[in-house]
Amino acid sequence: MKKKKKKEQNFLKKNDFIQSAKFIASFTAIFSVLYITYPLYVLQIELFYSLIELFFLQLIGFQGSIQLKPELESVWILLPNLTVQISFLCTGLIEFFVLIAAILSSFGIQFRKKLIGIFFAAITVLVFNLIRIFATILLIHNSTFEVADLAHDFFFRASLFIVIVGFYGLWFYYAAGKMKKNKKFRRINSFLSKAEELIT
Repeated sequence: MKKKKKKEQNFLKKNDFIQSAKFIASFTAIFSVLYITYPLYVLQIELFYSLIELFFLQLIGFQGSIQLKPELESVWILLPNLTVQISFLCTGLIEFFVLIAAILSSFGIQFRKKLIGIFFAAITVLVFNLIRIFATILLIHNSTFEVADLAHDFFFRASLFIVIVGFYGLWFYYAAGKMKKNKKFRRINSFLSKAEELIT
């Protein structure tokens, strides 16, 4: 009996190791491809962010313009007495790449649920980063550079944790079918299920 239990435990440990290795290998491969190819489109995404940020800044009374700097792979928002650089790290692409790689590498999950995850990951990263950039610009404008730099660093680290860990955990909870069993998440599960039907 003891030998049988040991065999089962060894099998489970071996299976867990294989699943972990598959996840890591898949995650590394997908993330690497995404990261290598980002220079092909990063300037367009930075411009997209810059246009939206400038639009909202103009709504609260700022006057400004946008300057492209392809040689630096960045876009600059030119405001009175203030110049803001929108670079690769500002776009949230790293967070998005991590989420895409993690979602696609989650074996045993239906592909349509992975599509839902990627779709809402894109929206989450976009909204969070637009808010983060906007708040940082206002801080730079209304406080000292040291305070703004500290806040920028905090927002960046917070986004890595909140967006990646928070979103992936919530998505996996849904994709694994655990959300529908929890009354607290019933509405969210219903919404995601309907969105899944529309997308697929």
